[in-house]
Amino acid sequence: MNSPFTNGEALEVRATLNSQSASAGVLAPDTTAPSIPSALGISADGLSLSGLAEPGSTVQVRAVPGGPVLATAVAAPDGTFLVILPSAPAIGDTLLASAQDAAGNLSADASAVYSGNVAAAPTGLALSADGFTVSGLAAAGSTLTVYGNDGSALGSATAGPDGRFSVLLRTAQSNGERLHVSASDGSGATSPAALLLAADITPPLAPTALSLNAGGTQLVGHGEAGTTVTVLDAGGNSLGSALVGANGLFSVSLASAQLNGQALRAVLTDAAGNISPASLLTAADLTPPPHPPTWPSTAPAVCSVAPASLAQRSPSATAMAW
Repeated sequence: MNSPFTNGEALEVRATLNSQSASAGVLAPDTTAPSIPSALGISADGLSLSGLAEPGSTVQVRAVPGGPVLATAVAAPDGTFLVILPSAPAIGDTLLASAQDAAGNLSADASAVYSGNVAAAPTGLALSADGFTVSGLAAAGSTLTVYGNDGSALGSATAGPDGRFSVLLRTAQSNGERLHVSASDGSGATSPAALLLAADITPPLAPTALSLNAGGTQLVGHGEAGTTVTVLDAGGNSLGSALVGANGLFSVSLASAQLNGQALRAVLTDAAGNISPASLLTAADLTPPPHPPTWPSTAPAVCSVAPASLAQRSPSATAMAW
């Protein structure tokens, strides 16, 4: 393998021989801690802490490093979380937030200082056509930060005197990503994150690890989770389709057995209608050729000519003695 798998990835081990295959699934161990929570903001009344963390992880809030947990919450599928606190901290106090995944791996702490104020969330968010720039409106002089769905910061900028801002992102966002934009003022107060959805204009990668079962009726492989895989014959006609599972595996039941060396193509289509490049597979040729035609057996024709009659012959010459 080109890189280690240490974050609970679903892997498939497949053996292939003569276009026939057998496979088994295995889960990699999860020894990777979640990313540090980000975009932390404490509400004006001090009774809640919001931010971004690994989806599905449990966010723990403490007052001091390694101290008792004050409250917890589970990060939603989009990475956002809201922890309800038992009491408000004093002005200037710091709260610490860490994320723990299902395997028990715990991230480092992120911190937020309670100021008693909350910055206003940015508005009018827009993403440029190339996916590299987020623009919008916020309080003049506030600092805007754009986060990805995993909580990592993609870029930041300062709002101008008219409140307009433009954040240049380190990578293009053009595959339906969920972006979160927060504003921080001079007092350290942070706004709740505003959501911006990137357009999905990126086609899936071509499916991989294609193989047919021995009967030629089922094609399996690997592709982008959630996409639809379609198998086409040489004429572009659909032989079957299926959804790619969350683990990236798919299995397509074909309309007819492919056992005669047919050329097959598999493509993926995502929810936005983007179509992947095709992956090719040639079915095994297990079909014998047709027998040559058999002609009925007949006796050969015989052509005969009756000998000429003696009457038709010329008279014999008379022998003469010398």
